[in-house]
Amino acid sequence: MQLAARALCREGDFLFLNALKSWLINICAAVFFITAIEMVLPDNSMKKYSKFVLGLILITVFIQPIVGLFNKNFNLST
Repeated sequence: MQLAARALCREGDFLFLNALKSWLINICAAVFFITAIEMVLPDNSMKKYSKFVLGLILITVFIQPIVGLFNKNFNLST
């Protein structure tokens, strides 16, 4: 019984680490993408608005796992 509990715990840890790894890769990719876009943008009045939009994209990448938690279907009737 105790061995099965440890196996489940390790499996849960493995799933958590995979989710964390995926989230960090998404953040790094978004930062790389945003930096590349900002370097290409010309210095004009649109740069301020494009930085705002790119910042919103980065914020959505950061909060994506939190939104995913609330998007789960919890079944309490079991």
